[in-house]
Amino acid sequence: MKRLCRLYNRRETTRWSKKELDALKYIEPVDEEDLRTIERYYGAKIPPDKDYRRRDLQTLINNWNGEVDRAKKFKAPSIL
Repeated sequence: MKRLCRLYNRRETTRWSKKELDALKYIEPVDEEDLRTIERYYGAKIPPDKDYRRRDLQTLINNWNGEVDRAKKFKAPSIL
């Protein structure tokens, strides 16, 4: 939970909604490699016109498998 909160700069003390908690239970246990892949993807600098990452925690969790797939395919844009 703490690591997911960091993706959105959410305080660890912020209470999760019932919908967020229910969605989290559905994807648990979260695979460590998948979580690291998501953290790398959500921590990347992406130009706004190419940024298709989820904007809130519940949407990310609700679309977890698709986001993991997208994160695995992600290649950071090259800067010349």
